[in-house]
Order: sequence, then structure tokens, then C-alpha cells
Amino acid sequence: AGPGPDVVGAAGGAPFEWAASIAQAPEVAGAGVKKRGVAADADDEEAGPWWCEMIQDAFSCCVQGGCCRNSPPREIIKDGRVVRVNILFRPCPGLCTFNTYFPKEDCCEVPFYLAKKGLSMNEWSDGCKELAQVSRQMPLCVYLVCLPFTILGIILNAFFCILAPCLWCLCLKRRYVPKDKKLRDWQDRFNKVLGLYGIFCKTQSRCSVHYGEHGKKNRLVERWVAFSLDAEDARALRDEPHILGNTENWECCCGMDEEKMCMHPW
Repeated sequence: AGPGPDVVGAAGGAPFEWAASIAQAPEVAGAGVKKRGVAADADDEEAGPWWCEMIQDAFSCCVQGGCCRNSPPREIIKDGRVVRVNILFRPCPGLCTFNTYFPKEDCCEVPFYLAKKGLSMNEWSDGCKELAQVSRQMPLCVYLVCLPFTILGIILNAFFCILAPCLWCLCLKRRYVPKDKKLRDWQDRFNKVLGLYGIFCKTQSRCSVHYGEHGKKNRLVERWVAFSLDAEDARALRDEPHILGNTENWECCCGMDEEKMCMHPW
């Protein structure tokens, strides 16, 4: 469970509680201001047909911050003000070695409330480019190095049931721990820039578990970077954990403990 709109920084609160804050967003956006995630004045656009509202209501639970999502809403409202902006963090799966992580539309322009605090396009662009370097130095050869150990583990699994999981956990640790350090370093560097404008950022993620057929465990992870816009919310965000929801600890077999990381591994 994550922070709600009225009690920022609290550990409790289900994702659907955050959705209530979205309705307040037009009040804090300012007259005539149009931007993604917050509606403009009602007079700016004509109301759509009735079936459009039905479709929007049907899919509202699937948008960021909806009851079917692990992520909080894009804007967190407190006392009629936007105090936090949560930008989704989207790792590239598989063998991809380069990714912008933030949605492309967010990389192309400074998010509205961060720009309102004075953050320039150059500073935002530099931060996005540095974030993209987190996995750039993880080439395909990393997977090729782990492949022989994985094959060896499978072969030896018939004789040593413990050895194969240990080799696999060790390979995952050697892959994820360097990325975790790079992500922390990026966060520290970018916070020095953001601090000039009274902004504080923190990487966060939430994992929920669903059990499918035959009790198969399925993990659903969502990741984002939270940007606090005032001192009070920044203090609350500093006290919040990086990792929310389900975690796994594989230190018993030479692996990693997810609770010690700044985001669920990918």
C-alpha cells in the first residue's frame, strides 16, 4: 500500500484511495492551462457525447493511480495544491541495453509542475540523459557470461539441487546490483540540481502478487520517480521506502535482498 493524497508520506492506503485526488487537479492547474494529466477549464472544450464519458469511466481504473494499478496518480494533491509529481519509470525488458525509462512525452518537455518551479529544459534533458545511462553499460555480453553458468547449473542440478539456484542468484545479483548503484548515483546527482528549485526526487516501486493456475506466483511491478515540490512533502518522501509491496530475499543462496534496493529489479 502507498501514500494517499491527504496523508502524504503515510505507509497505508490502497491505490484506489489516490484516485480521489485526480478530481481536484483542475482546481490547481490554473485558468486556461492545458497539460497532460490535468484538465483545462471546462469552457475551453465542448462536452463530448454521452458514450465518451461511459468509456472514460470504464477505463479510469486502469490509468495511473487507478484501483487496478500499483502506481500512485501522476499528481498528488494536498490542501488544494499539487505537492508531488509521480512520473512512471518504464524499463525495457529482455535484452534491450538502452532505454529512456521516462515516457518519451515527458523527456521531450519539462513536466508542467517541475517547469513551474523553475527547472529548465536543459537541466531536465541532462537528467533524463543521465538516467538513460543506468543500463547502457549492460551489453549483451553480460547475458552471454551468465549463460554458461546457467547451463552448467542445469546439468549439475540432477546431482546438486542447491548449486544451480545459487549460480542463478549470483548471476542476477551481478546484473542488478551495479544498476542499483547507478540509479542511486543518478538520484543523488539530479537532486543537487533539483534542490536549487526546492524539488526532491526519489525512486519508488510497488509489487503485488497474484496466484494463477496450479498456484503459480505472478508478480506485477510498477515503477516511478516521485518529485516533491515543497519542503513538507520532501520530508515525508524522504521517510517513505523505495520498495513497496511484495519483496523477495535471496541472500541465503548468494543472491540479493530487494528491500535493500532503490527499486524492484528489472
